[in-house]
Amino acid sequence: MSSLRTSAPNCVKQMVEIAVQREALIQVGYDGIVLGTYRADLLVEGRLIVEVKTDIGFGGGPERQLRNYLRCSDIEVGILLVFGLKPRFKRRSLTPSWASAAVATPEISAKTSAGVRVRRERIGGLLQRETTTEVTRYAVHPLRWVASSMADETAHVKERALADWFRQRGRVAIGFSGGVDSAYLAAIAVEALGPENCLALIGRSASLSGSEEDHAVSVAREIGIPIREIETAELADPRYAANPTNRCYFCKNTLWRTLVPEAQAAGFETVVDGTNADDLSDYRPGGRAAVEQGIGQPLARVGLTKAEIRELTRSRGWTWWDRPASPCLASRLPYGIGVTPERLRQVEAAEAALRRLGVRGNLRVRHHGDLARVEMDAEFVARYSSGQDLESLVRAVADVGYAKVEVDPRGFRSGSLNALEVVGGGATLSGH
Repeated sequence: MSSLRTSAPNCVKQMVEIAVQREALIQVGYDGIVLGTYRADLLVEGRLIVEVKTDIGFGGGPERQLRNYLRCSDIEVGILLVFGLKPRFKRRSLTPSWASAAVATPEISAKTSAGVRVRRERIGGLLQRETTTEVTRYAVHPLRWVASSMADETAHVKERALADWFRQRGRVAIGFSGGVDSAYLAAIAVEALGPENCLALIGRSASLSGSEEDHAVSVAREIGIPIREIETAELADPRYAANPTNRCYFCKNTLWRTLVPEAQAAGFETVVDGTNADDLSDYRPGGRAAVEQGIGQPLARVGLTKAEIRELTRSRGWTWWDRPASPCLASRLPYGIGVTPERLRQVEAAEAALRRLGVRGNLRVRHHGDLARVEMDAEFVARYSSGQDLESLVRAVADVGYAKVEVDPRGFRSGSLNALEVVGGGATLSGH
């Protein structure tokens, strides 16, 4: 894997005084006859093979492969690290009497049953060294260290699996919002397939703010992926407009029923979205609609989390790696309050006014009829809770039509629209 080849030293940075070869050529033989060579991902001290795989449907193949490597070479111990939705670690050895030894203490001296004194010492995380008067051997340290020390490499392995997933499909269209997930997904797709085999699908609707649309177009151009903007009409669905708790299902159902035919007409049979592994544990009715429409979720498939996606994006130098999530404008309306173009525009205008005022980071203006409840990150809550700053905030929001404005003292909370009641105890002012 190219990512492993370039970043393998990070995997073993704690292995002091250990020689590590990347893509090491190892001879394979039988009965003293050399049959050929193969490349091991890592060869440690000439005695330990490390193979790194991704869990994308290989079954038991990688383990059988590692066992065959051990049987056909002079190497006695191998490690198989499998990353994906269910990361696994397996240690295989042809000499279990010593390879299975794993000690928690840095150094242990003991006598074998034959009376030979053995000195065991930890020499850098992954391995421990056993020394006798005749030979020095190396044993694998417990899994908990491996999981910790390999954390950085895990994301790169998953990224490589993502690129492989794209290559297997040849051409791909991406539901594109310009958020960090879909933007990262598009960037990897372009790297793996080339821009001519990728397409960013941007759904335009009343629930998408003008600033978010502009940002999506800007990011897509920066990545170099072709763009197609398509009008959607979710507000025409009365089930969506009624704003039930599963509103997102009706929104995404309309979205994909609109985008998929457009993608297919352009020659793209595979359509994907930016669902990540963390999203699978959240309540996301929109995700169910995507699955029903056959939308691929490769980020989740290879197990990439939000934090990993942000870090991988940051490491590539993209300036939008830490951009806050910005769901559609309808998310500012508590369930049961109908979604109308007028309410969406009012929310959009209020948030735009606060951005001009200087509010950065997470920002939501929750619509409660005549009252606007403003949620911001903690530093801005402290700043805009009293005095002239509070008066400026209230004036900015009231100018777009709200009779009362409240700063939520608890700050920004994703999903707080579920609470229909207005929070008491916040800083409030009425009128202009």
